[in-house]
Amino acid sequence: MKLDRLKVITVSFCSLLVFVVTATGEIKKIPDGKLRVVVCDVGQGDAIYIKTPQGKNFLIDGGPGDQVLTCLGREIPFWDRRISAVFLTHPQADHMNGLLSVSSHYQIGHLFVGSGSNAPVYLSLIKKVRPEKLSAGDRIRADSGVILSVLSPEESKMAPNDENELSLVLLLEEPGRFRGLFAGDAPAKTQSEILSANPDLCCLDLLKIAHHGSRTGLAIDVLRVLTPKIAAISVGKDNQFGHPNKEVLEALNKIGAKIERTDVEGDIVVEK
Repeated sequence: MKLDRLKVITVSFCSLLVFVVTATGEIKKIPDGKLRVVVCDVGQGDAIYIKTPQGKNFLIDGGPGDQVLTCLGREIPFWDRRISAVFLTHPQADHMNGLLSVSSHYQIGHLFVGSGSNAPVYLSLIKKVRPEKLSAGDRIRADSGVILSVLSPEESKMAPNDENELSLVLLLEEPGRFRGLFAGDAPAKTQSEILSANPDLCCLDLLKIAHHGSRTGLAIDVLRVLTPKIAAISVGKDNQFGHPNKEVLEALNKIGAKIERTDVEGDIVVEK
């Protein structure tokens, strides 16, 4: 009987220890007045989680599969099942497919898109959440003092040969504390056009490098103006495209940007 009682005490203590460790992890996810941006490690794709100072959840893209749920599980308390808004930069599989899983596990307040698609995954997604189209000039107040501004695409822009040209390009700002640019897969030409239309666009805390570090996704002249402190590259290990491109890495090194890569470091976390 003594041994049985000892077993009960041991099991109870272990259960209590697990509870304390789990609770401690969840407490760390409670809003702390800081803006938190996480470029999730989702392989060869994009998914960026944003937590506002007041604890609202936002997501830019969902990556190619379920990996995004692992990232969100690390960042969002288990009792919080709401994402205020999801921004789909463009409806390609490596940015979009994971959003189906997200929509099954979380309540999505808004689904913002730059362009639509007839792809089966996109059609399934918009059956769950009605899409709302955004274009350059639109602004979303994410939180008190936190703004997401749309810099591209232009509303009047015709459907291009390269659908990457219609990527939503988003500027996240908390004045005096943070400025981050998320360019989807926007090509260099589009980035140059954005800079021409927004000449005060500079001095970034974070730049999510477009198109996973592809050479076509970086305009060197634009980079010299943006001068990001951190250049985040969301890219898969040993990907078949050779991303990130060597020239892109060299250009980032020349301007003194701190290069962070999901294939090397996993999730990239920036907190202000």
